[in-house]
This record gives sequence, C-alpha cells and structure tokens, in this order.
Amino acid sequence: MSFSKLNLTVTASLLMMALGGHSASAETFYLQVSGAPLLNVSNKSVSNGGGSFTPPAVLEESGLGYDFRGTIGPVFWNKLLIGFGFNSSSISSGRDAVDGGASSIDAMTKAMSYGPAIGFLSGGFHIIGTGIVAGKQEITDRRVAFDGTVEGDFTWKNQVGLGYQIDIGYSIALSRAVKIGPSLVYRKLNYKRQSFSNTSPLADPSFDYTDQWFDTRAVEGSLTPLISVIIAL
Repeated sequence: MSFSKLNLTVTASLLMMALGGHSASAETFYLQVSGAPLLNVSNKSVSNGGGSFTPPAVLEESGLGYDFRGTIGPVFWNKLLIGFGFNSSSISSGRDAVDGGASSIDAMTKAMSYGPAIGFLSGGFHIIGTGIVAGKQEITDRRVAFDGTVEGDFTWKNQVGLGYQIDIGYSIALSRAVKIGPSLVYRKLNYKRQSFSNTSPLADPSFDYTDQWFDTRAVEGSLTPLISVIIAL
C-alpha cells in the first residue's frame, strides 16, 4: 500500500470510529491559520564561512519570504478534530554582481503541500498531525555576470511529495470564537520526481530533463515556530 493510500485509510478509519456507535455530530467548526515572516542574509559567494580575505568585495545576499500553514475541519466532542491541512511557503534571495567577482543572484524557493489532518484539542492546547499526500517545490536561480552575460537560469521542480507534519501549540482567547498563540511545527517530506532546465544562452539543453524518478529522493524538513490564529464556530 502506498504512503498516500495509507494516510487516507487511517484518516477514514478514525472518522468512522468517531462517527460509529455514538451521536457524533460536529459541535464546532475549526479553522487555524499559522504563519511567520522569513528572512535570510549572508555573504558566502567566496566561502561557506562567509566574507573574503582578498578583493574584490563580497556583497550581501538577502531575501524575504513567508511560511503559512492552515488547518480546517469539524470538531467532535469538543476534542477530536478531523479535517484538512494546507501548507505554503516562499523565500527569495538576491544580490548584485561585482566587477571582477561573483555574479548576481536572483533566486526563489516555493513549496506547497496538503493532506488529511487529525488533532486533539483541550482548552487552549492543540496537537495536530497531518499526513502529506501531495507536495511540490520549485527552486529558481538566475546568475548574471557584471558585464550582463547570463551565466545560468536554472529551474528545479520537485514533485510527488509525501510526508507528515506535527503541530503543537497553545492559544489564549481573544473572544468566544477567536484565539491566538504560538505553535511549533515539525514537517518532513520527500519528493519522488524532479524536472530541471537551464534556459541560459550558454547552457547545453542536453542536461535538461523532465519528470525523472529519483533513486535517492529529495528531502525537505523544518522545525518552525509560528503564530496561530484559531477561529472556532
């Protein structure tokens, strides 16, 4: 049985357990939106340790982005959440070219994933697990020399992402229906397939490929503190 079918089977079984043998009409409709801004700053074009001991100058590479997580679904007995989770993130990175030194960078990493979710709620505490059954990631990286030559214009697309996410947090009430508080979210998934292209005039198109299946899968994971807003109706 595939990982995605297993996730769906487990979620369906839990839903049947929740509904079977009891009067289990949903008492609350739950919506949780979590997010945080992202920032990166470095100057590692010459060395992974950063900086340089000789000219030319090493310019800072910086970028902004966001990390967004959402969960929605009915709550049974005021404790059991059975719903759907969605994740989206994006972060950029860029720097100018240096005369006689490193080329410019204009890069972006975007990711999206979703899957069935099940959680336990008690007072302001929540723990929610999401089985990721579909995920994708796109990485773009454009390099331009000081004289304007496009040295590389790369795009990687990772697809068929499978994995899981665990969200633990605590919130305080702002009103009867709205709460806010911190969450700590661990997420890990792997991608089964990848496409690659380089559209630079200097590139050899024979190195491009489409929908290649991995022997060793690409892996992505993070442990991220977020601010959550919860609406329970």
